[in-house]
Amino acid sequence: MIFKETGKIGKKLYMVGHPTFPVYLLDVDDGRPVIFDAGISIMGPRYVRELQEILRERQPAFLLLTHSHYDHCGSAAHLKKAFPGMKVAASDAARKILERPNALKLIHELNAKTHPLAEGLGVEPPLESFEPFSIDRVVKDGDVLQLSKTLSIQVIGTPGHTRDSLSFFVPEEKILVAAEALGVPNNCGLITSDFLSGYEAYVASMERLRALSPEILCIAHYKAFSGEDVATYMEDSMNQCREFAALLKLCLVEEKGDTERVLRRIKALEYDGKREDIQTEEAYCLNLAARIRAVTAGSSL
Repeated sequence: MIFKETGKIGKKLYMVGHPTFPVYLLDVDDGRPVIFDAGISIMGPRYVRELQEILRERQPAFLLLTHSHYDHCGSAAHLKKAFPGMKVAASDAARKILERPNALKLIHELNAKTHPLAEGLGVEPPLESFEPFSIDRVVKDGDVLQLSKTLSIQVIGTPGHTRDSLSFFVPEEKILVAAEALGVPNNCGLITSDFLSGYEAYVASMERLRALSPEILCIAHYKAFSGEDVATYMEDSMNQCREFAALLKLCLVEEKGDTERVLRRIKALEYDGKREDIQTEEAYCLNLAARIRAVTAGSSL
């Protein structure tokens, strides 16, 4: 099944907020719930409202961040205020990024650029701005968070999208929260392979996640999957990733290494006129430039 709307997507799993910038909630019968990612800042009040409708007076144990991009940590401070008993957890690399003034400035600016999207996201003024926050717990590849006697979360290092990227797997329920480690689909069948920090690392992470054989897949934007659609999406994502890397390499050859010309060509194919993708143009161009660098740095495409 493909989930394109927020709501319950598993026995105790929810997509909250808006499918474009979702937050995921894992409820726990005999323990404390867990939130995955924190979306964008203007969605903060909506996340909190919908989470509280499900949780009532209960406090989540953790907010687990997949990485430090603006659209995954934007409401972390807002969620922390709403759930003061919750610990914010992320990789050590993410912790270091979130302590850098220049990184915080960029996260703030990119969140501010989402304000024109408020109406389409069902958000009413006043609009929340990004606020810095602290990481309460550093987690790393191989860690296991025991939520209850019957439920745990495995932390999986999945570099490639970013160096600080993590995925989270609930083996008892076969739930995988992978953010951009498995690409981002649009409504035209295109899956964007966001290998910003390394193509080969990205493919290796995809292979590792596929080997888990998840039955529910939570990705970064637009959709979630269950049943047979999980394996289908993962296979499509891996194939399109390799095809996109080959296209980038071809464009670099044809444009004689002129990365600006390559960027314009790919942007015309992937972004321009595709208004179902509401990623800001600045954020898209930053990411595409990073993908081009990742390919030029590789030697075995």
